[in-house]
Amino acid sequence: AYDNVFMVNGVYITENLFGDFDNLFIEDAIAETQVLTSGVSAEYGRFSGGVINAITKSGGNNFTGSVRADLTKADWREETPYEKDRGIEREGDLNKIYQATLGGPVLRDKLWFFLAGQQEETDNPLVLAVTGIPFNTVQKNDRWQAQLSGAINASHSVQASYTDNSTDQLNVRSSSRVIDEAGLIDRNFPNVGWSVAYNGVLTNSLFGEVRYSEKEFGFRN
Repeated sequence: AYDNVFMVNGVYITENLFGDFDNLFIEDAIAETQVLTSGVSAEYGRFSGGVINAITKSGGNNFTGSVRADLTKADWREETPYEKDRGIEREGDLNKIYQATLGGPVLRDKLWFFLAGQQEETDNPLVLAVTGIPFNTVQKNDRWQAQLSGAINASHSVQASYTDNSTDQLNVRSSSRVIDEAGLIDRNFPNVGWSVAYNGVLTNSLFGEVRYSEKEFGFRN
């Protein structure tokens, strides 16, 4: 929906042309998600619905990590009625999504790091409109995230993060109305974002927060 705003660590990841949100995150790197629907603070803007803010993990004084693999395959699912009527059987390689995270101290009680990565290669069987010709779309998606968090003292903290989420799609429809395999194309979506932030207690009644971010997203081919 165009009404909502999506953020990661307080940084907007909503794409400015179509209102979609860029996937500048890795699932296993998310620590918590805030959903604001009413009584929203004036610090947020550009929405008439709700605000969704994902907070990523930031490491700590102990080393922690995780590894996860998601495996699926086209023929593990039953064909749709459309496919059954035309005798189409799904074919495709094993879909593989791997995720790994690692966090820990650089300087205990002062500086912490957190790293995360995701590698995806999926083979999605589809059919063309009207003609029902079957084809397979392949998606390759590599995501990387690095984050540093530091405590200047008990009242002041800083954080820097960088995320790269580049996607290659092979043999995809150039339009939903494509009825012939000649209309299948390869395309690429570069997607990079980084941010730095400061939070501090300035006096007993004054708090400060400064954040700077840049994001680049594109359509290629």
